[in-house]
This record gives sequence, structure tokens and C-alpha cells, in this order.
Amino acid sequence: MYFTWAQDKDTVPVIVTGIPTPLKIYGNGFGLKHYSDLPAGWKSYFYDTADCHKADTLTKHTFRRHEIKWPKTDNDLKKLISGTNQLQEWFK
Repeated sequence: MYFTWAQDKDTVPVIVTGIPTPLKIYGNGFGLKHYSDLPAGWKSYFYDTADCHKADTLTKHTFRRHEIKWPKTDNDLKKLISGTNQLQEWFK
């Protein structure tokens, strides 16, 4: 939603440093953070450490089982929107 909003508002640059997420977000894509690098804000969403570890494992397995099909475009926001939408679908 954030990336779509930024695209609709033509917001450049898109600031992502304050978003608690397990993703390392780059200008034209993203990767997965190691568990020890997860922000405290992200970890606080879970009931306890065990639940956070389960979510981390699920996310890693999702990344391993699927390959993101990045759109052929020079628009970095379109790439991020497409990638995050694919992740959402896989988690369903």
C-alpha cells in the first residue's frame, strides 16, 4: 500500500527506513533480513519470540519456494509494488 501511495503521489524518494519489516528494501528490489537484524518494531508484532521465529521461518521458506518475477520497467516503484504483491499472494 505504501509503495502504491508513493507512486500515486509521485513521491520521490520513498523513505522506508522507519518501516519495521523483515525485508531489506533497495531502490529496485528487496531481500530478506537475517533474524538477528530484524527491527524491534517488527518483533513486537508477535506474541513471543517463538512466534516471531515461526514467522521468520515461514518467510524464508516462501522466498526459497518462489521466484519473484520482476517486471521489465525502469520504474523502481512498479518493481517494488509487483514484488510485494507477489509476496502477499504467496503468503495467502
